Amino acid sequence: MTATPAREGSSTPAGASSAPSGRGGSRGVVLREDASSLVFLFAGASAITIAATRAYLVLADYPRVGGEVSPIAHALWGGLLLTIACLLAVALHDRWVPWAVSALGGVGAGLFGDEVGSSSRRRTTTSSRSPRASSTCSSCCSP
Repeated sequence: MTATPAREGSSTPAGASSAPSGRGGSRGVVLREDASSLVFLFAGASAITIAATRAYLVLADYPRVGGEVSPIAHALWGGLLLTIACLLAVALHDRWVPWAVSALGGVGAGLFGDEVGSSSRRRTTTSSRSPRASSTCSSCCSP
């Protein structure tokens, strides 16, 4: 068996393979070179989406579907974008995919997070104004 010299810049010793050996071998976690940029894109897309959604809702006077019945659930759109991002990540292998996944995932997380935050604020505001804490609590705690 002949030893092969180590490649320049490689941490693999000469003659050793960088691939895992059999089932027991492990490479460990491999961090992408552009990971910090992708995380920054995800976080920025989420923050901008939340700010834009809040601005739209304020300007549109918090529109509701069916009058006073239910708010427009942008969590559904957020979930759809998160699903598309996940499918792109597992189905495609191209240079643009991580960037698209970070952007779509960030917008989806922003929409979803804004809706969850809005609904929790609505419940808190409603329960603090009414004598009964909530419909769930009043059904089990009322005299």
